[in-house]
Amino acid sequence: MVGGEVRTYTQLVERCRREALLRLKQEARDAGYDLVVNLRLDTSTIGGKSNVMIEVLATGTALRRVPRHG
Repeated sequence: MVGGEVRTYTQLVERCRREALLRLKQEARDAGYDLVVNLRLDTSTIGGKSNVMIEVLATGTALRRVPRHG
């Protein structure tokens, strides 16, 4: 049988995506923002058959809550 899911690769990609989101959220907090919206994750595979790297680019819009006056 050819094809199907490569479980190890799928787990690696999921782990990389989680790590990218955690870093994005932490960077937003460190910069004084309260939340991140409009998240986007782009995933690329770099390398050949014997040496594969995963690249994940996480982007989003950081927002800061403003107290209401009234």
